[in-house]
Amino acid sequence: CKTAIICTDPLQLREGYFKNKEDIVIIEHSVDEAIQVIEYYYHNPKELKSIAENGYETIKKLYSYEQQILPRIKILEEEISKTFVYREDNS
Repeated sequence: CKTAIICTDPLQLREGYFKNKEDIVIIEHSVDEAIQVIEYYYHNPKELKSIAENGYETIKKLYSYEQQILPRIKILEEEISKTFVYREDNS
């Protein structure tokens, strides 16, 4: 499901991951701004669709198996191999 994300980001955690108004829409924690942004995209559905599609692709890249799981598997394999080498040396 490709859905545009409109959210706040007070800690600026999206920096380097998402581009505002390209992959995601960042707003202040304000009801008035939320209303303005929703009204804007209501009248500009093609732009909202583009943001949704771009965001979908960005999320797929950031949270794919290759990006999330493979690095963890590599760390585990390295730690396991260290354990076996250590045990073999101290048997």
